[in-house]
Amino acid sequence: MSGSRAGARARRLRRRVLKDFGVLVAAAAMMTTLTQSARAQDYRETSGSRELRGEKDLSVDVTFGIGDLNLTAAPAATLYRFNLLYDADHFRPIAQYDAAGHRLHVGVDGNSHGEYHYRDRPKQRLDLSLSPTTPTSLDLTFGAGTADLALGGLSLRDIHLKGGAAQTTLSFDQPNRITCGTFILEVGAIDLTTEKLGNARCDRIELKGGASSVVLDLTGQWPNGTSEVDVTVGVGSVTLRLPESVGVEADVDRFLTTFDRSGLLRRGSSYYSASWDSAKTKLHLNVKAAMGEVNVEWVK
Repeated sequence: MSGSRAGARARRLRRRVLKDFGVLVAAAAMMTTLTQSARAQDYRETSGSRELRGEKDLSVDVTFGIGDLNLTAAPAATLYRFNLLYDADHFRPIAQYDAAGHRLHVGVDGNSHGEYHYRDRPKQRLDLSLSPTTPTSLDLTFGAGTADLALGGLSLRDIHLKGGAAQTTLSFDQPNRITCGTFILEVGAIDLTTEKLGNARCDRIELKGGASSVVLDLTGQWPNGTSEVDVTVGVGSVTLRLPESVGVEADVDRFLTTFDRSGLLRRGSSYYSASWDSAKTKLHLNVKAAMGEVNVEWVK
């Protein structure tokens, strides 16, 4: 490829990635500026739960703009359980369950006009636990604060997480009880650490990041065959923790980004692990990065 063509291609990649994730960073900023200027806060608490009544599926929608969010597996006979501490001056609680449609919506929403600055962040907290045995679709949106998402041992059929400016830990200490279709993570200005994403047992994982620092731990029990992992980042660093027992193919498209390809051999335009041809379980990585660094760590 000539120098002029390579330069044009690099400029197109930079414009595309920065355009996409400029939107994400702007969204993150909007999520951290919510409602009303700060004053004395009236904290209130609400909770709810439901026992299993033969439900065959569950859809969960979590909306939590500011505060500390914790998600875990519930006891075996429980469909869901939550406890919410919220600032009643600035937010209203969301706690709705549609028994006919098996849909849960929980979290907080703004209740007035004006600005609410992140430095005045209330000490809001949402503790949510979900049935480990009921096949669940999880749609979770969170803004500023912290999120500790312990998803191991659940039955997740698809996952969609949107994060703003939160410090987030996402872990699968146990395998997903069912095979997951798609796991999408859309993050803005976020510090994201993951653990054993292979235990999510998803056919496809997509990470879209803005100004992010991400540790993507791809160890765990992947389903047999080939799983897809798409990583697109704007500004920041990504560390890929790869299991030595899995065959890896990586396509990397980058601009002003360093790529540590330790343990990967180049064939044509792609990179392969030594075990690619013989491995029964394989990962195909598609990495796009505009500015920053992509690092590779191998795990036994």
